[in-house]
Amino acid sequence: MRIFSRPTVVVSRCIEFEHCRWNGDLIPSDVVQQLKPHVDFIPVCPEADIGLGIPRPPLRLVRSETGVRVVQPATGRDVTGEMDAFTTSFISGLGVIDGFILKGRSPTSAMKDAVVYASADRGAGKVAKGPGFFSSRLMAAFPDAAIEDEGRLRNARIKDHFLISLFLSSDFRQAREAGSPAALRAFQTTNELLLHTYHARLAVEMSRIASEAASETIEASLDAYEVLLHRVMAKAPSCGTHADTLHDVFGRMSARLSADEVALFEDSVAKYRAMLLPFSVPVSVLRTWMVRFKQTSLASQSFFQPFPESLIDLNTMTAYCDGKDYWS
Repeated sequence: MRIFSRPTVVVSRCIEFEHCRWNGDLIPSDVVQQLKPHVDFIPVCPEADIGLGIPRPPLRLVRSETGVRVVQPATGRDVTGEMDAFTTSFISGLGVIDGFILKGRSPTSAMKDAVVYASADRGAGKVAKGPGFFSSRLMAAFPDAAIEDEGRLRNARIKDHFLISLFLSSDFRQAREAGSPAALRAFQTTNELLLHTYHARLAVEMSRIASEAASETIEASLDAYEVLLHRVMAKAPSCGTHADTLHDVFGRMSARLSADEVALFEDSVAKYRAMLLPFSVPVSVLRTWMVRFKQTSLASQSFFQPFPESLIDLNTMTAYCDGKDYWS
């Protein structure tokens, strides 16, 4: 059983924490509820935190000659300056952050789908879409943190990649704080299969950095390793690369298996790739043999448990075979 560090996550306060949306709603999120025992949340609501009240007339992003402004059409109030000051203060008060879960379509907090209007007038046309006023600054300040909105996290594949990124970031932060070659090598060893699944070429380079790390150069080694870690985790791997890793693990034990057992494994992987079985099925088959053959080093790989078991969605990995790219 793996012991996980606790990631620190900034979350929009209206998601499972407080009735503070513009209309007083609380936004439900199974993911946030599931994460509460495992992470340290920092809830934030930019609108309420600058004193706009709950409920309140909604805000709108408006294009102007001086840039995008944050206005409240019902009152004619421009809160750009207040929002800017709050955002600056909030970011400066944050320490190390592993991830963000933000409110989708919010003019302040959306990750990518906040609408910018031509004016504050009713019926004004939409001229652009992008991150919210507050979230754009967060992403600029923490470009490598795991970030999603509550809507996208309903997608099993996006949720899985987010959770892997979140806990991997938190675990690396602990290794970094330890500041020793041994801690870096332990992180690399535990995550070897997972990193190789995400990006085989960069994983080889990360292994080299970890193996060559020395006490007198550990900070430089950690810096170089972290750069590659963020590149590796920029996008989720495909169904095929997951299957390749399964076959890699299988190959280390296959000579000791019967023909029927080999056929069972190959059938489970084929059905996973055809989206007929979840990833958990071939993984369970491999785990059985790892116990049988006392493959403790394989069993301890984060590939098989990248985050706490209570967060696992058994259907998640089937979605890896849908062929879609949700990150480009």
